[in-house]
Amino acid sequence: MKQQRKTVLGVGIAVVFCATGVVLFAQTLGSPQAQDHQAGLHQMCGVQDSGLPEVKPEPARSSPPPEGWVDLPRPEELVGPIDEYSETVRPGLVVFYSYPKFYRTSTGELAETVTDLAVSSDPDWDYEVVTGIWTLKVRTDGTFQAIHEGDHFTYRFADLGIGSGDNFRSLQLGSPNWSSYQVVGDTICWNDVFPDLDLKVSIYS
Repeated sequence: MKQQRKTVLGVGIAVVFCATGVVLFAQTLGSPQAQDHQAGLHQMCGVQDSGLPEVKPEPARSSPPPEGWVDLPRPEELVGPIDEYSETVRPGLVVFYSYPKFYRTSTGELAETVTDLAVSSDPDWDYEVVTGIWTLKVRTDGTFQAIHEGDHFTYRFADLGIGSGDNFRSLQLGSPNWSSYQVVGDTICWNDVFPDLDLKVSIYS
């Protein structure tokens, strides 16, 4: 019995292909590295020390602070995104990404990118991804549109053939069938657009 093989065409709206994180570490007082360094200095100078002094939390103030007093940010307030490609994961530790992990909302705030397709709020489209620096809009008739910084790119798969431009030669497979599709995460897949041929459209972060 001869086994049939199915061909899948994939279209990816890729922001960046690599997803490698680069870590920048800023040594801070009280870290193991700083303690080892201080202990080495004490040993060289003949000073006996049990370690770094204990840092106690500042007691709550019972009266208003003096005029001109400025509170420094608490450590937990220093954690979060810096821009689309970097974030502070804890005080002294900054991670730089080779892809846009964050995007700016309509109010200018940074939010984490989510590439899953959702039902579109635009009546002209069926599904969309709007939580990233790229926007993807999809109709179930095979039309999809990618939007980035005001540029719109609209496509619809209409035929399959060999060559391009004036040299394109159709394989004469008939009209595409858009009746069977499924949406999973960041991908929409049309099954058997042509016999034994699927079409997938995805957006990647």
